[in-house]
Amino acid sequence: MAYSAIWDEAAPVGNTTQASDIDTVIQNLKRDIRERMDPLFRAANLSTTNTVDTSLTTYVLPANTLQDDGAQIRVVTLLRAATQNCSFHIKFGATDLGTYTIISGQASVVETVIARTSVNTQRSASAQGGSAGAAPAELLSGAVTLDFRGSVTAGGTLSVDSIEVWQRGVRP
Repeated sequence: MAYSAIWDEAAPVGNTTQASDIDTVIQNLKRDIRERMDPLFRAANLSTTNTVDTSLTTYVLPANTLQDDGAQIRVVTLLRAATQNCSFHIKFGATDLGTYTIISGQASVVETVIARTSVNTQRSASAQGGSAGAAPAELLSGAVTLDFRGSVTAGGTLSVDSIEVWQRGVRP
């Protein structure tokens, strides 16, 4: 087993550590970096032809994910409407974050940011509009469900090509 010296002012002179310990630390750092670069949730290739509001998929945001005031999650959704206009919306717990109309024959990107303002209040806004900004009041010490929902005008198809949920402001 190889050894290497580590500089540590508090350690006694001649303190050493095994290279395998350093390798373990490096592997843990790689895992932590990879976790911060990947989305919390990803879904693709979803669709509906239902004329009534339907859940396309859900993601359960783990408890304490937004543990500091100002912490955010960002939801990016790529949508298409075929034949007829379609509606899409996201629920954060019990709160609807706004409804988006997807025009027939067009693709849209809906980007929504949800920010914690206190332990049980949040604000959301979307780059796509949809609402003046919702004010969810979910208790973040528990898990919160993100429900991705949609409906179509008769004869239409709503396609969700991609949904990603990202955590912003991640601290080690």
